[in-house]
Amino acid sequence: MHIAFVQMKGLGLSPEARALFASYLRVYAGRPIGRTEVQALSVGLRQSTPVSNRALDELQSRDFIRMARVAEGKGRPRDSLECTERLLERLAAEEGGAEQCPLSHLVDQVLHPENQIQGLTSIATTSQAALVDSPAHRKVTARKRLKGKASATNRLLLAVLLCYADRFGVVRSTGFAALSDLTGLGRESLKAHLHKLNELGLISHKIVGFSGSRLLGSWDTVYFLNLHHPSLVAMQPQLVTLVLQADKASYGGQSTEAGKIISLADLSRGARFDWSKHDLEFLGLTRDFDHLAAFFVPQRNLPGGVDAVASALQFLLDGYASRLLSTRWSQLSKDTFFVDEALMACAKADFKPRSRSLMLYDGVTEQCGGQFLYEVSFALACRLKQLLLPLEELAFDEMQFQVLPPTNPVAYQGVRALLALPKEQEFSGACFVVQALRGEATCERLEAILAIDLDQRASYGLHTKFRALKRYGSSVS
Repeated sequence: MHIAFVQMKGLGLSPEARALFASYLRVYAGRPIGRTEVQALSVGLRQSTPVSNRALDELQSRDFIRMARVAEGKGRPRDSLECTERLLERLAAEEGGAEQCPLSHLVDQVLHPENQIQGLTSIATTSQAALVDSPAHRKVTARKRLKGKASATNRLLLAVLLCYADRFGVVRSTGFAALSDLTGLGRESLKAHLHKLNELGLISHKIVGFSGSRLLGSWDTVYFLNLHHPSLVAMQPQLVTLVLQADKASYGGQSTEAGKIISLADLSRGARFDWSKHDLEFLGLTRDFDHLAAFFVPQRNLPGGVDAVASALQFLLDGYASRLLSTRWSQLSKDTFFVDEALMACAKADFKPRSRSLMLYDGVTEQCGGQFLYEVSFALACRLKQLLLPLEELAFDEMQFQVLPPTNPVAYQGVRALLALPKEQEFSGACFVVQALRGEATCERLEAILAIDLDQRASYGLHTKFRALKRYGSSVS
């Protein structure tokens, strides 16, 4: 019931009212409760009494709840709150048509007020506080922990993102307009709360959205949720983390695949790709595809500039490579090229330049564009498979994969990371680090990603920090 409510659009409620009501549905499923229970919900969500009272008034005025005075024995009648029958019927109808939510168990956890959601730095601060015990230090630690906790609106936004995430925690095609409608937040407030979730370590990566791209048109921001976060990991069938550290010689180039394509198109201003033999081998291309170069020339007037389009293009290529690794592991080889028809169709659908002013655009170009993206992603999948082979203890042919965004969308920084969903529970939650340097490979197994300190996680590409907000300077709590 609470998941259907989180996914309901067009309610026009404030974030505080939505958060309180979602938590009420999660805990009590619409049953009558008293003021004491409402107060307990508010305290767990970190809502003050005036805020929760305003939220209740708003919910009552919109006919979401009704309040009544209930007599109990000889004592004073108490206030009773319950969900209206009209809304219960609507929620039941919405449940039937609601989108499937593979992470519904995490939504349950986030919306339950008894489950504390803290930031990664707060957890580290708590661990250090046990070593130093003094009144002054405890006071400073308490302030840091309070700032590092999720507010009611933070919880609501996280629950919405979890509802639309896949099993790897990737949220696609849910833009600012949809998130604003689902949370009741304005655009600037929404940015601030997303920034706060990143500070708490709950959002690990972001592929920035934009509009007006010659190649991709409008692009909704993509979010990667950190399912290894300590506040979520207890309820999550844990993913395996694979970190591949390879020097540029072992990886095959100094650029990411998207960075190489865009830079070579830019050298000739879109007239052709300035390929070398090594470039063609790195990208796995069977021919030059020069007539496509005009579509990949960077548009520096776009928000985010070259990096924004490069990130989006690399995300597409990583997604295709993830599917090939997941479904065609045993067949993948750089010496034996094959076509996955379903994936090729997906690539052709994604390569649909929105700019009709380019005379090059026609049906043939669209077909070649899909083939171009497929061939590059095929080479990427083969390269990642080769780097993973030293991990002989893992049955990769029975895993599902998700390649994480690179630390830099243009220049290769010596590391790529993946998430994998194993069938064997013995590897659940483990982190494997493969180092391929000077032609030799070494492997290290860690029992959990939490064994890696925060700075090291950032260098591995497992977590990135959002740029500081220009208007607010810092996020909201």
